[in-house]
Amino acid sequence: MVLQTQQDIVKDLLRGIAFSDFTFNFLVNTTGILPEFKGSLIRGSFGAELRKFCCVAPKLKTCLNCTINDVCIYAKTFESVNRETNNQKFLAHSTHIPHPFVIKDETNNKTYFVKGDELKFRFLVIGEEFISKMPHYVYAFKNTFEKGVKGNKRITMILKSVLLNYKNKEIYNIYNDQTEIINSKYKEKYIKSDDILDDCGFSSRITIEFKTPVRIGNELKNTEIDFKTFIKAILRRLSGIAANYFDKDAKIDAQEYLKDAENVKVIESALEIYNWGRISRKQNYKKIDMSGLKGVIKYIGKEINKYLPLIRLGEYFHIGKWTGFGMGEYIIKEY
Repeated sequence: MVLQTQQDIVKDLLRGIAFSDFTFNFLVNTTGILPEFKGSLIRGSFGAELRKFCCVAPKLKTCLNCTINDVCIYAKTFESVNRETNNQKFLAHSTHIPHPFVIKDETNNKTYFVKGDELKFRFLVIGEEFISKMPHYVYAFKNTFEKGVKGNKRITMILKSVLLNYKNKEIYNIYNDQTEIINSKYKEKYIKSDDILDDCGFSSRITIEFKTPVRIGNELKNTEIDFKTFIKAILRRLSGIAANYFDKDAKIDAQEYLKDAENVKVIESALEIYNWGRISRKQNYKKIDMSGLKGVIKYIGKEINKYLPLIRLGEYFHIGKWTGFGMGEYIIKEY
């Protein structure tokens, strides 16, 4: 019997992850100013409207105490309540698990919008169960943006299209803005992680750009992220998704798997702290510091090749804290 290496175990863990990549295009109807980083605005508007659709107990302050949180679309999508508390699954004893969606702002940090402008963002949906709920998500976004999102004033927008990006090869518009009908194509054309894992190439140098603030851990201790810390953050993020949405066994010897990452060095770093925060209505309008690192960092080392599949897949799902707000987005600039 051939024993599996930790690299093989990680690859097996990450196979079979299904997700869909949608782009929402809105036509701005009124002039106004929106924040530079819009993840919180988009997520908050989406969540509030989805709850109006679904919630049968609006007076409850948290979904944790609701008797139907295991079947409620809002609770499962937005609050990600964890019902699996008595097994050995990764994150089994956490009250919440990773959100089954990722928001990616596509406005290039634009803040000033006038009538006729376009606002665009991507919405990644994880798992066939949640992909099947796309009509709920589309109408939640449509309704809340039509009512208006709050910038310096309330800005209204009209949903023009929802594009399904299939493997970066095919684009389908699943929303008809004239009839408001949703094409069922979204049920068929989802992406499998296997396609990404098997097409990674080879590299001993890599440049990573953090497009949105990344916070790994609770505090910002410095303005550099060593390669081992970077890989560990991706592994934790993807393990949580694989274990909780695809019933995978995430029992990895992380110490053994990450050993080679220690040999990869930082050759250039241009990261800086991006200070921002949000006001949490659930926490009595408390200001939450969500600062993180943005910029570019370059790594070198032959061991990079071992972790390329993990890095490539992590591009889609973000890393670190507050990924549901769009934080922790990175791209591979060059190999």
